[in-house]
Amino acid sequence: MAAGVQLCVVIYVLVYHISVADEHFDLLAAFLLDEEYTFVGVDINNDEKKLKHVGLVVQNFVDIQNMWRVPDPVTIKPKYGLADYAGSIIHHSYNKMKDALIEDDHHIWAEAPLPLKNIYYASMDVYATYDVSMRLLNFQKGFESQRQHLAKPSRRSKKSGRKNEST
Repeated sequence: MAAGVQLCVVIYVLVYHISVADEHFDLLAAFLLDEEYTFVGVDINNDEKKLKHVGLVVQNFVDIQNMWRVPDPVTIKPKYGLADYAGSIIHHSYNKMKDALIEDDHHIWAEAPLPLKNIYYASMDVYATYDVSMRLLNFQKGFESQRQHLAKPSRRSKKSGRKNEST
């Protein structure tokens, strides 16, 4: 069962503890269905199942695993986790992200009140997801811009009818 929803925009993070919510979350449900927003995660299949279990559906959900692959020639994994992406794209210290919680800490997400270390971990997790996704989008835009730039003939080559030559 879904225990929480984490949202992040720039530096603002929301960790919403669904498991202990006293009220319905109609506004959250409408927000998640809004096609104007893109929600990003890593290995989102489980997230989608858990959210569906509590009546929430995300309309525009993107999995980072479908956007990019960690360039790791040594330890090739069938699936990489958020720590792998963040460690590769943001800073190597993120590789140890999961060390913030011990095994027992991962089994108490439905408890209330949620321990501060779990809240901190959830906040760090969603912020890293946001940061990785924004960097990947920026990389994609840069590659696309460069591709378009290289595809355009230069002014000189248009006037002279010759290809643009570089030295």
